[in-house]
Amino acid sequence: DGTVRLWDLGAQRTARAMVAPGAQAVNALAVGRGGCEHFVFGAAGRDVFAYDLRAPGVLMREPAVPSLGGSSDEVGALAIDAAGEHVAIGDDSGEVRVVNLDGDSQPPELDAAHGSICACLAFRPAGGGGGGLELLSGGTDAFAVRWDCLTGATLCSWCLAAAAPPAQS
Repeated sequence: DGTVRLWDLGAQRTARAMVAPGAQAVNALAVGRGGCEHFVFGAAGRDVFAYDLRAPGVLMREPAVPSLGGSSDEVGALAIDAAGEHVAIGDDSGEVRVVNLDGDSQPPELDAAHGSICACLAFRPAGGGGGGLELLSGGTDAFAVRWDCLTGATLCSWCLAAAAPPAQS
């Protein structure tokens, strides 16, 4: 119905309703963490928007962040890192990109992503305790990819497609 809703489970009713720009269908959702814990991010069509839950009222019609830049295809996956500094965006073309929420710096472009829809994303601290950040993505091309968010390089990828069973005679 073109809205994002925050539910009060105890009262079994909507506590907040946020109208997506253009009242488009909402395809992905992520709740802010760390420094952006008061924000709810949503994706509608090719764009990502965010509402600030500190704003007054039950019905919110205008997002605090109306656009994080358009994607090349419909957005279907969102993730926020633990510090609340980055949003990962995956779309139906398989493209994956990271947006810095501080606005002061732009992360490097990620290497080529998936051959089809990027279906899920998750951030994790980089191994080795160096304070870096990694992103994992999964696509309908049956690949999982691990990225270095500081360099944009692909660290590794795995084909998760099941091997074909041996032919039966």
